[in-house]
Amino acid sequence: MHPNNGERAAFIARIEWTVYPDRPPSLVFVESIGASGVGAPSAWPEANGYRYGSNDVCKPFTAEGQGLHPEWSSGPHSWRSTGNPFLYVVENVQDDIDRVAGRRAG
Repeated sequence: MHPNNGERAAFIARIEWTVYPDRPPSLVFVESIGASGVGAPSAWPEANGYRYGSNDVCKPFTAEGQGLHPEWSSGPHSWRSTGNPFLYVVENVQDDIDRVAGRRAG
């Protein structure tokens, strides 16, 4: 994912669904395509909720966020499997990366 700030390097997000489209995906950042595990802090955006130390993204559109916040299972933060869930996740990640101008956590 390329930040709108053209001077910053792209991020590589690994988005994994256990049940598409009915459940939110797991989201982590890695250093290269095909990398196993979780990337170093330099692979993660410096955005709110993107927690490289915990290896998760605590946002309503992720499995990790929904798991940590049971109150998100209903209301405006609940997961919606209608439309294009992949696009929904990617657009949210892009917005978060752009909000911090592509800065990295480490």
